[in-house]
Amino acid sequence: MSRRRRFPLLLALVVGAAVPAAARYALAPSLPWTRSISGGDTADAIGIDAESNIWVGGTTRVNEIYGLGRDLDFFVYSHSVSGKVVASFFYDRVYVDTGLLVGNTDEGPPAMSIIPFVLTGGSSPVHISEVYLTFTTQLGASTDLTTMIIRSLAGTGTWFHEDLAGGQERAAPAISVPGSGSPFECGTITAGGVDQMFFVHQCRATNNGSYLTPAGGRVSATYWSGSLTESVTGRAVAADGAGNAWVVAQQGGDLMVQAYTPVAYAEGATVELKATPMAGYPKRLVTAAWDEPWAAARDVTGALWVAGDSAGDAAIWKFGADGALAAGFPVRFGQGPNASLRALVPDGQGGCLATGRRGTNLLFLGVDAAGVLRPGFPVTDTASPDTVDGRAIVLDTAGSAWIAATVTAAPATWGGTVQRVYRYDALPEALPVSAGEVKVTGPGGAVLNLRRVEALSIYCLPPEAGDVRVRLMTLRGEAVREWVLGSSGNRLLTVIWDGTDQDGRTVATGTYAVRVVGGGVTAVKRVVVLRRP
Repeated sequence: MSRRRRFPLLLALVVGAAVPAAARYALAPSLPWTRSISGGDTADAIGIDAESNIWVGGTTRVNEIYGLGRDLDFFVYSHSVSGKVVASFFYDRVYVDTGLLVGNTDEGPPAMSIIPFVLTGGSSPVHISEVYLTFTTQLGASTDLTTMIIRSLAGTGTWFHEDLAGGQERAAPAISVPGSGSPFECGTITAGGVDQMFFVHQCRATNNGSYLTPAGGRVSATYWSGSLTESVTGRAVAADGAGNAWVVAQQGGDLMVQAYTPVAYAEGATVELKATPMAGYPKRLVTAAWDEPWAAARDVTGALWVAGDSAGDAAIWKFGADGALAAGFPVRFGQGPNASLRALVPDGQGGCLATGRRGTNLLFLGVDAAGVLRPGFPVTDTASPDTVDGRAIVLDTAGSAWIAATVTAAPATWGGTVQRVYRYDALPEALPVSAGEVKVTGPGGAVLNLRRVEALSIYCLPPEAGDVRVRLMTLRGEAVREWVLGSSGNRLLTVIWDGTDQDGRTVATGTYAVRVVGGGVTAVKRVVVLRRP
């Protein structure tokens, strides 16, 4: 029997989730979609798994199963069929621990990070996901930190670890999992009346039952506080595949960034990583405004993006790989009262997308690498007088932005809170082709001049889903180069050709044919290759 191995499927998701350049966003048909179980429901976290299902996590005030306290509430939303929930489940930590009904239990809200994997070595690859969660459970006057991993849509096969606080208050609003699978958590522990930032890592699932076992029998934790009198509240964490972690906190009214780098050490027969503060950190951004960070993420360039609010305005900060604040940042969006951003995601084009609220309306922003608002933004939902707070955002492989929001009833109306899911689809400003058409164009039309720095763009808009083959051939039918592109239908596909063949060699001058087949498209176009000054 061959052994199965697992490999993180990260690159494909990052590349596939890139937003088309100069895109505008439109709300998808049949959305937003609202869900409520008790009238006291929140949506606080969102993620996408290996099968492109959307996971939403939050809380429900009165659990329909146990009828006590506030329990964690999760549902899995299939975006292939609008409004369809493929699975939903609850989690009550105290009930799972004891099997007894215990009152006054308050779970969450949760933070979520999803790592998709491909298991290979068997008869066919198997796509699975590990959904990492962190949340707090309130038992009387104290709160405990809990980490949980879910490996199925039904919520079965869970592993969890409890970090008992011993009467101290803990809150864990953020989690980030690198490719190694050791989660980093960020939050706050209150000791002696002072909030101290903390993060935890090396909490891994093992085969010893239903519990997560920390590496070496413990959770490796690092506590840090700027002083004994000034609170440091951990708000967000962003980790990379190498095991580095960037933690964003609020210190007083300032934004503070701490960074940790892994140090290898022997733990039994394995080599583990222990975090050590990076030289030059922490970095405190002192301003006259009251700054509050709420979310953080790193992009492929190593820049750290932070979203939150500053002096009542929605705000975005960007820090370079060296930890320095980028030129032109922070950028503030004060278009209305009480504006705030609660979540963000890199857009794959050097900028980011963020969500929150402006007054009582959902707020959806997109900015470029310089912090300039992208065309078509901001987007708001003004359909009702209720307060809509966007709390989490994720990009799917088609470039659509999914937002999980908590909706609070307007005064003297229906009362309570509900969960709501939005999907905004990226639409090009002007499509160069119609459905079913193919177009080849460049600086000189369908002509490529090898003496200049030029390239040809091959556009195709397949009306149907399926693989689309773009084949470049000589007029005698000899293969020169081929691209195979997956399409979900009605999405613009673009191939950039720089005049080289499959082996990277420059082609000869002459006339070539471009044949496009698949997704409901069958077309042949001619291109001319020249070599002129």
